[in-house]
Amino acid sequence: MKKLLIIAIIVILFCASCQQKNSDSSKVNVSSYAQQLFESKNAYIGDASANGKVLNLLNIADELGSYSVELKTDEMPYWIKLNFESHISDRDTFDLKILDKAFLILALIDNVNEVQCSYPYTEDGKDTLITVYVTQKQATDTLGKDIKSFAESEEGIQELMNQLNK
Repeated sequence: MKKLLIIAIIVILFCASCQQKNSDSSKVNVSSYAQQLFESKNAYIGDASANGKVLNLLNIADELGSYSVELKTDEMPYWIKLNFESHISDRDTFDLKILDKAFLILALIDNVNEVQCSYPYTEDGKDTLITVYVTQKQATDTLGKDIKSFAESEEGIQELMNQLNK
C-alpha cells in the first residue's frame, strides 16, 4: 500500500511539473522594446506629446522618412495622419511598412480609430499623392483579435510585434 501511495505521489508531482513547464513555455518573452512601447501607450489622440513619444519609439522617421502629423479629434472617427515628404520608389514595400506601423499606432493610442499615411509617388511620369487608410476594424479583422487588446499588457505588445515580425 505504501508503494502504491509513493508511486501516486511521484506521478502527481511529475504531472504538476509537466504542467508548470507547459505554462512557462506559453509565456511570451517580452523584449525591452515591447516594454518601452507598452509604457508609452497613450489614452487620447489629442495628447500631442504622448503621440510624439509613440511615433518616435516606432522609429518612423528613421525607417520611412521625414513626415508631419495631422490629427482629427473633434468627432469620431478619430484619426492620425502621417504626411511623408519624400517620393517613394517602391510603393509595395513602403505600404507594408506603413501597415506594421499603423497596427502598432492603433494598439498604442487608445482612442485612435484610423491611421492615414500620405506620400508622393510618381506613376507613369505623373506625380500623385497616395493615401493609405488603416482602420481599427481592418487591423482587428487582419489579426483575428481586437487590435486594442494587444496594448493591455507588455506580453500583448510583444505578441503583436511577433505577428508583425518585428
